[in-house]
Amino acid sequence: MSSGKKRLSPRRISIFILKLALLAVVFWFVGRAMVEASTKVDFSDLRFQPLWLIGGAASVVAGIIVGGWVLCVMYGRLGTPLTLRQGFSLFSVPILGNYVPGRVASIAGHAAIAKSFGVPLSASGPGVFLMFGLGLSTATIIGLAMLIVQPAPGIDAVTFQLCFAAAIVVLAICMHPRLYFGIVNFILRLMKRPPLDVKLNVATMGLLAGGMCVHALLYAGGFVAMCLGVVDIPISVLPMMIGAICVANTAGLLAIFAPGGIGVREGVLMAVLLGALGEGTAVLVTVALRLLQVIADAALAGTGLLLMRRSVTRGEATPSGYP
Repeated sequence: MSSGKKRLSPRRISIFILKLALLAVVFWFVGRAMVEASTKVDFSDLRFQPLWLIGGAASVVAGIIVGGWVLCVMYGRLGTPLTLRQGFSLFSVPILGNYVPGRVASIAGHAAIAKSFGVPLSASGPGVFLMFGLGLSTATIIGLAMLIVQPAPGIDAVTFQLCFAAAIVVLAICMHPRLYFGIVNFILRLMKRPPLDVKLNVATMGLLAGGMCVHALLYAGGFVAMCLGVVDIPISVLPMMIGAICVANTAGLLAIFAPGGIGVREGVLMAVLLGALGEGTAVLVTVALRLLQVIADAALAGTGLLLMRRSVTRGEATPSGYP
């Protein structure tokens, strides 16, 4: 007699166990390092500077607006233009899906919200892959460029330079639509999924990449400014902190076993900031950045949901031309 429930295959169980094991290993090493460093925390480094917090929050919001504009441009070129309000919602709300292991919720959320705006899956499918590739490569390039300008003490500058060169290669691949989607379609064929049909030129890809670079700078810079509002940090390390946040966010996003990149993101931040700030301050900064990001992501997603509902309720029309 059938129970009516789907049985988990051995493969899925194995993947689940592997993810849990990886998360446990990350928590063990990163958590242990942070606990040891926390004994050197000087709580007098904490402060409250509202101007830094307000300015940083404004920068983060501006970064999301730029990201929404990039989506408007991309979907406009794919034949399904959006308004800037819709672009903001589509960029901000799926971020919450990153807090679910596997990132499937984020991808599914993007497709569902895009569909509510009249974007078919034939356009949102390529859109997700394109934004993923451009987002990761541009954030990595901005982060590594900052760390080359101001190397982290204790880490060989050559390491950053080699990683920067690799990120440039990845961006070059992402900016060539036929090459990038050729790779994506090859992977989809291996997964027995239908290929994606995308018609974009290199000039459009360059525009999208430029927009994502601006987004990465505003977003990371905003969190640095907000962190300055709660932790006493020397202004001289700002480029390094922007670089550390960009690289840590990329590493956290790639670690699909970690909800919201937890543990992985903190490990990268600690490794980069330890030499410049000292153990105690590095722990304060790392914890403050995690709390600030969770609050910001929730607030931005809430704002995006509100705008999305108003847009759908009013039957907001999409623009006839490109943004």
